[in-house]
Amino acid sequence: MKDMAGRSPGQTCMNSCRMLKPNLPGGYRIPFDPRGGGCGAAMRAMWIGLRYPNLDNIDDLIKVSVEAGRMIHNHPTGYLGSFSVSLFTSYSVQGKPIREWGKGMMDLLPQVQDYVNRVNVYVEENLQAYDSRWEDLCSRSLFHCGDSDSTGVIAAAFYGAMFGFQGVPKNNYDGPEKKQQLLKLAEKLFEIMHRKY
Repeated sequence: MKDMAGRSPGQTCMNSCRMLKPNLPGGYRIPFDPRGGGCGAAMRAMWIGLRYPNLDNIDDLIKVSVEAGRMIHNHPTGYLGSFSVSLFTSYSVQGKPIREWGKGMMDLLPQVQDYVNRVNVYVEENLQAYDSRWEDLCSRSLFHCGDSDSTGVIAAAFYGAMFGFQGVPKNNYDGPEKKQQLLKLAEKLFEIMHRKY
C-alpha cells in the first residue's frame, strides 16, 4: 500500500489493508465483510497456483488461496476469486485443457467449503453468503464481463503459465515496471517448486 501512487487501488483493498496487523498473532484476519466482494483478491492470487501447481498440493492451494483472499476480501465472492485464479493458474502449469477448468473448479468447491468450516472463522456469515447455490455464486463472482484490467491480468497469468511468452509481442513484456524484482520473485517461486518435487 505504500507504493500505490497512480494505481487506483480499490476501496475494499485499502480499507482491509488498514485493518491488518502483520506483527501480531492472527493479525492477518479481518472481520467478515458482507460487501467484501470484488476482484482484488483474484488479481493478487496467481502466485499461489505457481507455488502449488500439482493436484497433490490441492489442500495447500485451497488453504493459502482462501486465507490470502480473506485478508483483503473477507466474503465468499472475494476469496473464491482468489481460489479460482490460483486453481486456474495451476491448471495452466499442468497443461490441463481449458474446457476442463470449470468442472474441475466446481468439483473442488465442496473442499473449499469444508476448509472454511474447519477453520471455524465467520462460518455462519460465510454459509449465509453462499446462499446454498455455489454455481450461482461462482457465476456472479467469477464469470462476468467488465473490469477488463483485472480480467486481463488474470488471463495473461494463465497464458504465461501455460505458454510462456510464445506469441506475445516483445513490447508487452520487455520493459515492465519493477522487472528485476519480478524476475527475482519468479526465480524464487521456481526454486521452491522444484525443491519440493
